[in-house]
Amino acid sequence: MAEPQRVCAATYQKKYKLSQAQPDNAMRLKWATGDGMTQKAGMELYLAKGHEGFTKTR
Repeated sequence: MAEPQRVCAATYQKKYKLSQAQPDNAMRLKWATGDGMTQKAGMELYLAKGHEGFTKTR
């Protein structure tokens, strides 16, 4: 899911005049098919990227 990373990026926030408080109060909703369709190596990469993005925004 690239969209959360895109929304948390400084360029996106500046373009749409978002403050840091707005993403902190945002609701996150995702639709996913689950990991049954993703190879294990790919899933590990996705999870690592998600964790990295989460820790950068906190």
